[in-house]
Amino acid sequence: MTTDILQQVEAQNDTAPASCPNRFWDGIVSNLAKREKSQQDDSVIVRYYAGIDKAQKLLESQSTGENRPLFEPARSLPPLSNDLCTFYEPAKMRIVPIGEYKGISLKLFDLAMDPTTNTTKTLPSLLMIGRAIQHIRSTGEKLLILVTTSGNKGTALRSAVERAIRLGLVTKEQLRIVTIVPKSSTHKLRASGLTSDPELAVLNPIAVYQGESSAKLKLIGSEFQKRYSDQSYANSNTRIWYSLNLDNYRVADAARAYYEYEYLAKTDNLEADNVRLHVHSVSSAYGFLGYHLGRSVLVNEGVTRWASNPGYFLVQHLQTSDMVLHTYYGDFDRQNMPTYTMDDSTGIYKQGSDIHFPLRTLDPNENLDATFYTKEPPTAPTMSKMIRQFGGGGIVVSLLECMERYPLIRAMLKNTGIDMPGDPRKITEWALIMAMTGVMEAIDRQIIAGRTEITIQSSGFYVAGTHYEPLCENTLPSIDDHQPFDALERLVNMA
Repeated sequence: MTTDILQQVEAQNDTAPASCPNRFWDGIVSNLAKREKSQQDDSVIVRYYAGIDKAQKLLESQSTGENRPLFEPARSLPPLSNDLCTFYEPAKMRIVPIGEYKGISLKLFDLAMDPTTNTTKTLPSLLMIGRAIQHIRSTGEKLLILVTTSGNKGTALRSAVERAIRLGLVTKEQLRIVTIVPKSSTHKLRASGLTSDPELAVLNPIAVYQGESSAKLKLIGSEFQKRYSDQSYANSNTRIWYSLNLDNYRVADAARAYYEYEYLAKTDNLEADNVRLHVHSVSSAYGFLGYHLGRSVLVNEGVTRWASNPGYFLVQHLQTSDMVLHTYYGDFDRQNMPTYTMDDSTGIYKQGSDIHFPLRTLDPNENLDATFYTKEPPTAPTMSKMIRQFGGGGIVVSLLECMERYPLIRAMLKNTGIDMPGDPRKITEWALIMAMTGVMEAIDRQIIAGRTEITIQSSGFYVAGTHYEPLCENTLPSIDDHQPFDALERLVNMA
């Protein structure tokens, strides 16, 4: 390990929060070399590497050993080196005040700063590929990553694979990725070096799943790994890694808690009890679970107290509102959803029986964003328990409600560098708009009460043609429910 970047220093008193004993904080923040602070703060992975490692070990200590993947690289983080520090550079986040709404202070926790992905999935993807690089180097084996995705996980993993190859950390034959997306998410696919280079495009294909149920994608992925892993290893010394294990994301997202604590502790009321609320657009709430894991590390290290933990507030859309249903009803039964009646004078569907669901919508089964497609997520019981313990709740929003709030949201974000288009029809990732709409609706309906500060965790926002060049679906191979494993095997073997 070279010393010009990674030389150990004894303490970083200038960066540790005043309320934080350095002997504890030094276990969270990696002791990096004396560099410019702006540079040092660029990568949250590098900065909080020690804390991420603590989160991994805490998760391992809580694990029962059940539901282990058929294969995955070692979960321990590889030692930091110059080339890994460079590789991890895109992992950035920021917290920006965006004003008040009806007397409540709002902050944007921007987790989607990587311009190659515009999604929060960059950070866990870089860590996962870092583990893949270490596995390839230490074993001599090749890796084929298989990802089934509604868009963002696949985009971020593909970006990380491309970055590893471009930086020369692995060869294009050593590390490959096969991506399967449902037809409802093809508008989220973006051109990159893995599509523009003919050889890389063959080695790292994208297939479109034409089946009716996006939920089947995960089953196809796990079954393919079971059927073909031995054959792949015997024929080409290649391990197949089906990469959707929740813990891959929880460990990485622990860095959210470290970043928030360090950069707000000196000036904000992080130690005040029951005043803060975090809001997140969710499918399975991986991000909240990771943030909470980071908070657990901070509490275990004596840095903070559970009494000052924020509440958790979920935002979903109508087609997959299972987390909100579980929060308030303890199950996923859609019979608990309100009944909508069309107003003949406007054509708008309305309900007035449940304030946690849209009061007005164009479609009672609306699919506002294909990113959020998980039904009956196994994370719901854990998330509901966290909400019972720390407060919060949830709300479901409609496209109509988002459109009504859009001009104000656009204005509030104008000075953050997030440039929203005048025509919202161009938007292809709605997570940020959903979250802000949910906050405003919840405040207006007095669902959120007694909180003086709200932090909106922004997991993504992007516009086709502005943030990325879309791929043409017609140029991509397809798989369906008729012999999907044979089709996927042919796709893999083309390379």
